Amino acid sequence: GIKRAILSPLVGFFSVLMGIGGGSLGVPTMTLHGMSIHRAVATSSGFGLLIAVPSVLGFFFVGLDAVNRPPLTVGAVNLAAFALIISMTFVTTPFGVALAHKMDAKKLKRYFAIFLVFVALNMLRKAMGY
Repeated sequence: GIKRAILSPLVGFFSVLMGIGGGSLGVPTMTLHGMSIHRAVATSSGFGLLIAVPSVLGFFFVGLDAVNRPPLTVGAVNLAAFALIISMTFVTTPFGVALAHKMDAKKLKRYFAIFLVFVALNMLRKAMGY
């Protein structure tokens, strides 16, 4: 409905703005609106791609004129790191999916909440300049 049409772009926008995966905001949003934690985690994996692709494309154009860029860097994207991250994502995703499906909902929610605490603490650390 209209609520989903408004919330979805906002989750994507703020995820890109904060430099976090879409699941960090998307999973809590979806569970608050009645979706099961298992389905919310699976859905966030799918729209993570929709958030990542425009972000990477944008970062290709940022800093094209920068000097002293590392080798294999286009804009603000290091192609070697990009290839490594993509490869490891394809390798590890099936393990994460299997693990999530084996957990009961209460335990998965608890672990996801702990993960979000670490994400928040890391963001705070960066904001404080450490």
